[in-house]
Amino acid sequence: MDKCLDGVLNNNTYESDVLCNYLYAKGKTWKDVLQESLQGLQQGEYLLTDCRISANTVLCLYCGLRAFKELAYKYRQNIPPSELPAPVTSRPDCYWGRNCRTQVKAHHAMKFNHICEQTRFKS
Repeated sequence: MDKCLDGVLNNNTYESDVLCNYLYAKGKTWKDVLQESLQGLQQGEYLLTDCRISANTVLCLYCGLRAFKELAYKYRQNIPPSELPAPVTSRPDCYWGRNCRTQVKAHHAMKFNHICEQTRFKS
C-alpha cells in the first residue's frame, strides 16, 4: 500500500491497517477509495466538514490531504461489518469514538472501535 494510508484514520494505526487490509483483500488502492468517495460526495452520500468543498474543487496539498482523510474515514465507516474480520467487528465502541485522544496507542486502538461517534458527554 502507498504511504498515504498510513495513519489515515485519525492517526490510528490499527484502524488504518483494517482499511488497508480490506482494500488489499478487495484488490483496491487508495486511488479507488478517493474515486469512490468523490462519487459519494457528488451523490450526497458523503459530506465533508467544509461544505464548500465538492468533488470538483481544486485543493492545495494540505487541504486535499485533510479532505482525503475525512473521506477515507467515511469510506471505512460504510464498509459492511460482514466484510470485516470478527476481531474487528467484535470490539466494543470507545465512548470517545472518533474524538478519542488515546486511539493512537496500539493497545487501546486494538481493544476498542473508533469508527463511531462520541457518546461520552454528548447530549
